[in-house]
Amino acid sequence: MFLLSTTEEKLRSDVVNVMKKLYQKNLITANGGGVATMIPNSEYILVTPSQVIKPDIKSEDLVKCDTNGNIVEGNQKPTSEKRTYINIFKNIQNINTIVHATNPTVMGLTEAGIKIKPMIAMHALYGLNQIPIIPARESYYKVKDDGDISETDMFDQIVIDKLKKSRVVILEKHGTYAIGESLNDAFYRLELLEEAAIIICVARLFSKENPEGWVLSQ
Repeated sequence: MFLLSTTEEKLRSDVVNVMKKLYQKNLITANGGGVATMIPNSEYILVTPSQVIKPDIKSEDLVKCDTNGNIVEGNQKPTSEKRTYINIFKNIQNINTIVHATNPTVMGLTEAGIKIKPMIAMHALYGLNQIPIIPARESYYKVKDDGDISETDMFDQIVIDKLKKSRVVILEKHGTYAIGESLNDAFYRLELLEEAAIIICVARLFSKENPEGWVLSQ
């Protein structure tokens, strides 16, 4: 049993709370989504486990690993996207957290070929302009012997390239990634992204085929 620092204990609690909020906001399903976050003043990362009901995750379920992907603490199997998360941390500076969700309205509009744009000022302030959409390509994924699907190096590189230009990306048929300096920062981006998608969806539902995004008048 490792003795956790107060900072790490707090961070573990925050990750658990963010996973609950993602589920409560309908941004993930019980088995979807995940979080990776750097432990302050260390070379270690906390990642959510796979095959665990996400809103029921406990602090001790989180997997602690180093920046080479080696597990240093935890009894659960880490998310299959652990390597992708680590590569993002290694290649993008000044971020501490990655949140992965499966925003249903965002994914539905993306499937329909409808781009999401900022609909209120807050959306623009949080960088929801020209959100990159990464297409679903066979070369981005591989199926393991146990049936699990994992991401390839090519997937990691395209995600990193897009996240260097935008702190939110949409992954066709996969979900959404947001990065930030804190858990709340990344979570809030995904919440606002879903809000923008809902506003667009409602506007189109009531016959406004191409609702205008938020633009500051002169």
